[in-house]
Amino acid sequence: MAPSVWGMPCAALSSKGALQKELANPLVAPFIDFYPEDPQGHDQFKLSQCQRWLEMPSNTRPQMCVNNTKHYYIFEPVQTHSSGIVVPVFLYTLNSKLCAKCIRPIVENPFRLVIPGAIQFSDSRLLIIKVKDFCHEYAAIQIAGQLLSILCENCIFEEHKDHLRPLQLPNPWRTKAGGKIIRNVPITLYSDDTSGNVSKRWNKHVSFYFTLSGLPPRISNQEFNCHFLTTSNRAGVLELSEMVINELNSITKDGCEEVTNTPMPNTSLNPCRICQLSVPSQDQKHSKQYLRNFLQIDEDGYKRLNTLRGWKKLIEATYDLFDIGFYSTLKEHERMGKFYGVKDRINEKFIENKKDKSVQEKVKNLLVEDPTRLFNPFLKLEGTRLFPFHHPSICGLTF
Repeated sequence: MAPSVWGMPCAALSSKGALQKELANPLVAPFIDFYPEDPQGHDQFKLSQCQRWLEMPSNTRPQMCVNNTKHYYIFEPVQTHSSGIVVPVFLYTLNSKLCAKCIRPIVENPFRLVIPGAIQFSDSRLLIIKVKDFCHEYAAIQIAGQLLSILCENCIFEEHKDHLRPLQLPNPWRTKAGGKIIRNVPITLYSDDTSGNVSKRWNKHVSFYFTLSGLPPRISNQEFNCHFLTTSNRAGVLELSEMVINELNSITKDGCEEVTNTPMPNTSLNPCRICQLSVPSQDQKHSKQYLRNFLQIDEDGYKRLNTLRGWKKLIEATYDLFDIGFYSTLKEHERMGKFYGVKDRINEKFIENKKDKSVQEKVKNLLVEDPTRLFNPFLKLEGTRLFPFHHPSICGLTF
């Protein structure tokens, strides 16, 4: 038991403990996909085939694979049986075979290995290599009789537009693993009011559950594979989520991707959760320009994609709205909320009660102790990105 940011009692089980038990369960573990699959547009029926898993950020995607008892990590040079040196960037399955998308490093003088920065899964420069073709780990690679690790001084560089970013070798996860196998285990997190009463008016208990995203639907849909995490009969869904987020972040850093945080379309001026489709006023929704933007075409009917929403910008907008609402006027807060198309139920409650001295004192203390508690806890969940759909009865995390 622990109180929420508003002092409401919340009860929770350990997500870490639940995951450990699932991985040790012989009736479950053999069916889990630990690597995303590229179905190439065919026979798509499970979450491990989704594009978002293939394109996870570098710190939350699968980090390692095994071939002939040797452990290979992404962003570490690997030597293949053909003696070529490549750097794995993505690990995934293709036609039921474990493969890696790799990039050939450029060798600069003095001896320095350089690879492109922020490379995408669909980048044409990536080479598809079967993991079974990997031969030597980073620490065992030799060039002209000298260890590569000595020549490159345990460092590889990512090339960005105006700078080179050093990446320390070996991959930090190799040290954390200590010779053990690391498994990437994404989860699907659900929230619902689940009192069990027929009448919705009595549904007061909000609860969080999760399923393993790597399980096929025929197994994950079984009731015994839906795991309870936390509940409260007084706290709201975002208050309750704080207990889940803190432990998930701990697992991600030391040892789960990904939960949702979305803009709020409804009849708003920002009707799309994915792109920046917007209008300054409702009457302009009837204009030809809005229709073209909605269809993502130009005046000549050619395809023109709208700019995508950015997770970083959404967080900045949320912080900005709190400053406006708490230190300016509610009218200005409402106006800017419509402009951004964002609503945070946690800090909205602080704003609504900002004249209350006890609330003012609470905000003052939180700004010193932990300012993130003033906002939706999902803003600080490691690996969180925009989610392409929302259903109130599933997640209830309306922004």
